[in-house]
Amino acid sequence: MKKDHLRLLNMQFYGPHGVHPHEREMGRTISIDLDIILDSPHAGETDDLSEALDYTRVYQLVNETQSAKSYQLLEAIAEDVAKRLLAEFVKIFEITVRVRKREPSVGGWMEFAEIEITRERT
Repeated sequence: MKKDHLRLLNMQFYGPHGVHPHEREMGRTISIDLDIILDSPHAGETDDLSEALDYTRVYQLVNETQSAKSYQLLEAIAEDVAKRLLAEFVKIFEITVRVRKREPSVGGWMEFAEIEITRERT
C-alpha cells in the first residue's frame, strides 16, 4: 500500500459555534484543514475522477457536518468531521483534522485557537 496525502486547506465556514452565548448568537467563522492519507495510484495513472477522492464531495460533507448543529468545542467539530469522512470514504486510511477559529473569546488578544486530531480506520 502506498500512502498518499491529499490536503484540503483553510476551508471556511460560518456557524453558531462557541461556548459563550455571544459566539453562538452572532456566529463565528471557523477554518478546517484536512490531511487525508489514502492509496490512490490509479488516480494518477488514469487521470480518472472515479479512481480519486472527490474533494468536492469531501468539502460538501465537511460543510454538512459542521452545520448540522451548534458546537461548543472545536474538538467536537473535528471528531464529527473525522468520523463522517472515515465512514463515507473507504479510500481514506487515516485523517488529520485541524479546526480553528479566529479571535477566540479568552479575555484578551489571541489570533487563533486550533485543535488537531488524527483518526484512522480500524
